[in-house]
Amino acid sequence: MGNRRLASGWAIIDNDEIKVRTVSPTRRAALVNFLLVERLVAVLEDTSDEAINQLWEQHRGDASITLVMIRAKDVITEYSRE
Repeated sequence: MGNRRLASGWAIIDNDEIKVRTVSPTRRAALVNFLLVERLVAVLEDTSDEAINQLWEQHRGDASITLVMIRAKDVITEYSRE
């Protein structure tokens, strides 16, 4: 079967539920996706990382909303062996 590379990225979770529309390969893009789709806050392309972090803190809400790193694993191959 060989080594499989696991894909990784970032997402926002709320009460242990992944907000699928926030999944992104970068931390910055996950935050921007959250701000846009969950809070309707548009972020311009040239906005600094510091400004995005400030917007995240302002619009995040309660502590149950968290930025996390995610990893994708090929489970089809595992289950097909059963």
